[in-house]
Amino acid sequence: MNKIARIIKLSIIIFSSSYALAKTNFKITVTGVDKETYTNIVKYLKFENNISSKKITTEEIKRLYLTNISNIKEAMQPFGYFHPQIEPSLLQKNALWQANYKIDPGPRVKIIKTNYSKHIKTSWIPDDAIRDG
Repeated sequence: MNKIARIIKLSIIIFSSSYALAKTNFKITVTGVDKETYTNIVKYLKFENNISSKKITTEEIKRLYLTNISNIKEAMQPFGYFHPQIEPSLLQKNALWQANYKIDPGPRVKIIKTNYSKHIKTSWIPDDAIRDG
């Protein structure tokens, strides 16, 4: 084998090895919420536990970790939680990254009474969408 071919082959091996080492496992844990809210949070997460065996880069992990904080807040809103306190942590042990989101959902916002008059014309609420009761 000539010298150029050996250099190319060695370069390919080194590149492949460094790429494989740059990849890592990522797992997400969410605590502090009820089952229904948890299920919705998992739907909003950009990287779910059921695909944690997928290899991703360290940069992707850090981006997902930060992005998921706002995704968790958004996922909690349909259940009346508009001001949750989220204590995130990101830990690395060897090739495993663990993102933990400890949540204090805070008080649930409840709509007790609304006032609507069919006599006021609105273009965004059709009269047949409102019912008495």
